[in-house]
Amino acid sequence: MNSSTSPSNACGLPQGESDASPRLALDWSLMTIAVLVFLALAFAWLRNDPHFAAAPSWYWRMKLAWKNGADLVIVGDSTVYRGLNPQEFENAGVATRALNFGFSSAALSSEYLFDAASKMERGSTQKYLIVGVTHWALTPAARKLNGYQNAQLEESKSRVPIAWVIAFDSALVQMKPIQIELIFGASRESSTVLRATATEYIQNYHMSGWVDSDYVHPDPTRGLATRREDFKDGNTVQVALIEEARCALQKIQDLDGVQVILVPMRSHLSIDLLSDELGGIRLEDLTKGLCPSNGIIFDALLREDDSYDGVHLNGGAANRLSESLAEQIKSMRSK
Repeated sequence: MNSSTSPSNACGLPQGESDASPRLALDWSLMTIAVLVFLALAFAWLRNDPHFAAAPSWYWRMKLAWKNGADLVIVGDSTVYRGLNPQEFENAGVATRALNFGFSSAALSSEYLFDAASKMERGSTQKYLIVGVTHWALTPAARKLNGYQNAQLEESKSRVPIAWVIAFDSALVQMKPIQIELIFGASRESSTVLRATATEYIQNYHMSGWVDSDYVHPDPTRGLATRREDFKDGNTVQVALIEEARCALQKIQDLDGVQVILVPMRSHLSIDLLSDELGGIRLEDLTKGLCPSNGIIFDALLREDDSYDGVHLNGGAANRLSESLAEQIKSMRSK
């Protein structure tokens, strides 16, 4: 044997090389983890606001994936998810956790209302379901063109559980919330703040489920065309749909101990009057017809400039309305 030859192990490798691979693998693993942590921190740091910026399909699916844990849940169509800010109810101390479960063009179906109630904390002694009332939500067309149902369809097609996305985002919220679209792909509709787009929207998506919206150039007359489109071809409020929703609200109130609060979602005087005419019923009467026994109706006076398109409230008006409703709940508690 040549004395200059390096001793070999049983596999025929020179002594000392057999331990190199495990150490190299460990080094690479640590390096990979370090890079991932750095990227996560970097992505989180890039974001300087607390909004959850998700593409619309992810945003609605996020709402479906919420588990129980809220003591105040808000339901309704686009006038609600753009018109009521859950944070204001938390700030006022009337809710520990408030969620806006509103969807585009949502109908107040029993399925939707029961799903909203399931988001509430079972052990909470004071639970509130705030129902934003519009004519559209009680029409046959709303059952066919329904953002809540569309979100369910999107969820059924997806291969990635939205809960994973929420968990990842929630973990980074403790540092600084991360922009989900930085990971899953940006789109023109998914910026944290949409600049002037074709529809001239500015929008902030929030983890609590509401959207702070406005138009770059406010134009209340847009609502006239919207309302006429909503109620064309004989699409009017149906008594049977009112009764279905009222019965569902009654069960939620009786069985789950939830205080149901109805809020007529006004926007602009002339367009509200047009909605009364085209929908076939006054908004006040519609709200009363929906109200279960022991239910409460809150109302608020709006200024003419509170709506940016004649149908939806701008962000400032939404905050004021939410604050007003929270104060009414506090006043109700004190009696």
